[in-house]
Amino acid sequence: MTFFFWSLFLSTIMSLVVLVMVFRALRVNQERRNRIAMGYLAPVALTGLFLALMLSLTVPRLLDTVNLLTETYAIEEIQVGRQNLGWNSLTASGRRYFYNQWQIVLEPGKQYRIEYTPRSGYLVRATLIETAVVNSRNLAIQDEGNGAVP
Repeated sequence: MTFFFWSLFLSTIMSLVVLVMVFRALRVNQERRNRIAMGYLAPVALTGLFLALMLSLTVPRLLDTVNLLTETYAIEEIQVGRQNLGWNSLTASGRRYFYNQWQIVLEPGKQYRIEYTPRSGYLVRATLIETAVVNSRNLAIQDEGNGAVP
């Protein structure tokens, strides 16, 4: 949960810094102190950057704060592969999930039940799904996860 709140804090700080830059660029335009002609378009570009930051990072995290505090998460079962596992992100079913790699350890080739915040895709919990396979003679049950026969 600390990872989520740090990312919320950093995205809010980034958004506020860009907003301050927008106001400074507007003030420079109003006082006609631009040194280059393209400087007049700085507020437009910075406003676009501000909106992109707010819509992709800050607002989803702010809305998911309620889900995190009330512990109401979305649940999904996913197969983790080597190609969809990043340093602190997981891509599955066309969606990207973020997680704290020191808290949640995901192994490629295994199936997990994940609990995540619905808007920002922050993984709260990942539970390994154990599957048992019975051979054709029903003599032994083999755990598919580690290959051991009980």
